[in-house]
Amino acid sequence: FQAALAGPFVQSIDGPVIEGTLFALFVYVMLKYLTTDEHPSTALAVVFALVSVAAVVYHPQYAAHMLVVCLSICGLQFLSPRLPYLSRTAVARRMASHQRLYGQTLLLLAAFLAWSENHGFFAGFAGRAVSSALTFLLVGSGDAGTSISQQGGSLAAIGVSIREIFSKLFLPHLVVTLLATVLILAVVFTGRPNRFPDVTAVTTYLAAGLFALGCLFVIYFTSTTSEMYFRVFGLMMVFALVLASITIYEGLHVVSDWLSPTAAQTIVAGAFAALLVLSLLSVFASPYVYRQSQHVSEQQLHGYETAFDNAADGTTFAGFRGAPNRYADALNGQETRTRAHTSITPETVEQGPMSYYDTDRYLVVSQLDYEREVVAYRGLRYSDDDFAAL
Repeated sequence: FQAALAGPFVQSIDGPVIEGTLFALFVYVMLKYLTTDEHPSTALAVVFALVSVAAVVYHPQYAAHMLVVCLSICGLQFLSPRLPYLSRTAVARRMASHQRLYGQTLLLLAAFLAWSENHGFFAGFAGRAVSSALTFLLVGSGDAGTSISQQGGSLAAIGVSIREIFSKLFLPHLVVTLLATVLILAVVFTGRPNRFPDVTAVTTYLAAGLFALGCLFVIYFTSTTSEMYFRVFGLMMVFALVLASITIYEGLHVVSDWLSPTAAQTIVAGAFAALLVLSLLSVFASPYVYRQSQHVSEQQLHGYETAFDNAADGTTFAGFRGAPNRYADALNGQETRTRAHTSITPETVEQGPMSYYDTDRYLVVSQLDYEREVVAYRGLRYSDDDFAAL
């Protein structure tokens, strides 16, 4: 279920579900490490270190998000015994018996810096994100929400309402978020549930992580980093689902006081099944959410590779929605993005490629392009007649 929730919003050419699942593994190992006493086993510490380093190698940006979570938990552990009100709570006393996360956070930070020090992309990306976010928050200018506005206009153009697309994409996430919020509020204001000794402390850890990721979400959303905020959103849902699961478990005991245990479990199981189906419908993009599938077949990758290998020297490619550049990046593995090739525009089709381009080009038109534009996007930019003209 967590993969179903995170999948549509953790964008990665390597596979969104894999990335969401790796983050869930990190969360599990981290919580297992935290909730041990002050002398955890060496094996658990080694596993945590291996998962952290693997995350850096697999996806540095994903590891940077985990680093934000770890730093927030470190801050919570440092402040909990020092703040007057917080230090007297049962949650703070329980956290005091847990393992400190300082050493593992330093290891993750060191691994991230060592892996990314030779790539200026990460520092440049972070600088652009923070500076453009500050520009919007302080001055009121910038590109905040531009992506959503553009996509909202596109949806309206093909006859789709924002309410419909929100329900298809976010209804399960909204339910899970509300359940997680109930648990966080219960812990903050009552110090319960305390059926298990570590529930309140773990809830506080995850709430701190959610707060840190929420701040990162705001930075991404108000900056010029395109749809990167959806990556953070997917990771936030991993935390929210853990908390929502605890709420469901505790809620079953409350509901069982009014209904029979069998009836309560049946209601919860039915609701869970409905949410699971709604989530799975959007795991792999499809016309259900007016998006193409992001799956890239080996045949298509091989086709582009053959085309690049046999192209005349100095002749660039043109394709739909930047496809030639994306495939050039995937095949060549360059540190900087390929920008040599161009994208077809509606003007290209209207004028005709031979009139539009003043130099020779290889024009790539695939069945995938046709199905995406005509079927999934309902002819928003290019119609069936446009493809026939090409």
